[in-house]
Amino acid sequence: MPKANRKLVVDADACVDQVGCTLLQEEPGELLQPVGYWSQGFTAADQNCSTTERECLCVVSAVLKLRHFLDRQRLLIRTDHQALRLIYSTTDSSGRLLRWRLRLSEYTFDMVYKPGASHHLPDFLSRASTVAPPEDIHDDLTCLALAETANVLRTGRYTGTDTTEPMEFDDVV
Repeated sequence: MPKANRKLVVDADACVDQVGCTLLQEEPGELLQPVGYWSQGFTAADQNCSTTERECLCVVSAVLKLRHFLDRQRLLIRTDHQALRLIYSTTDSSGRLLRWRLRLSEYTFDMVYKPGASHHLPDFLSRASTVAPPEDIHDDLTCLALAETANVLRTGRYTGTDTTEPMEFDDVV
């Protein structure tokens, strides 16, 4: 179990048919210690996604699977796919990527690129055979995600934090 008030890091990686992630926690001396590992196969439909979409789905799946440990903490997400940083820093995504971005809007996180050559654990987990059945991510959105989206539209920037002021329903639609 992660210890309270320590920095959490999620390392995530996807390959053609599977995702893998590690949950790490910073210990004194800035050492990262593993807290947990997770790997799962993609559904047949997810395997047909582009590389960027698979990597994005990997991050969303990892955060949703680990959500009980990540709740109300700022976290760092590291991925070996450079384009994901752009997706999470722009406000003009559409379709599937926008829906997945909305799924993560209730979490406060920073996303950084970690070169594949040094991304060993999640890379291994994304390629190791697993018996876990693929899970589909349902695109039902929480009210908090919709409130964050309204905040993005109002301010023109995505912060990953709670809205600063209450919003009326008419302001969202």
